[in-house]
Amino acid sequence: MQSNPDDFNAHYNFGSVLQSQGRLDEAIEHYRRALEIKPKADKVYNDLGGALLAQDKLDEAAKCFREAIRINAEFADAYSNLGVVLTKQGKLEEAVGYYRQAIRLKPDHIKAGNNLGLALQLQGKINEAIDSFQQALRTNPDYAQAHYNLGMLLQSQGRLDEAKEHLDKAGDSQDRSKP
Repeated sequence: MQSNPDDFNAHYNFGSVLQSQGRLDEAIEHYRRALEIKPKADKVYNDLGGALLAQDKLDEAAKCFREAIRINAEFADAYSNLGVVLTKQGKLEEAVGYYRQAIRLKPDHIKAGNNLGLALQLQGKINEAIDSFQQALRTNPDYAQAHYNLGMLLQSQGRLDEAKEHLDKAGDSQDRSKP
């Protein structure tokens, strides 16, 4: 970057590396520099939003995800990520709409399906939440987070045998994912 400070890919890629290392302030700086160079980079807006979300800067993150969607209306991850922000802000009905749009665009979007289940659960729509977790598990039967969330929800409903089955699978899935 020193030899070419206007290298979009260098700033974007370095931002991604820094974000993966938890160096969020530095990552944000490089994402913003990349956007100065290429202002219509939807993926950069999405990743910048993710870094801001990790810092609980929800309003700024939401702006980034909305901009990514404005640039690319087919960007399922940006819809899902905006849903996460809205859920954290307690705007559950709006969040549900964004999760559903992410799933319409990408039916196998397991994180959106899982997060949709959580938002529906928070709204008290238990049967819909169960359906959403189950759909995420049909997409990926080893998705530990959906097994865990479904297990905890079933447990709260007194469906203990089913809950134990999913909680056991959540533990098994996590064990398999360890290096």
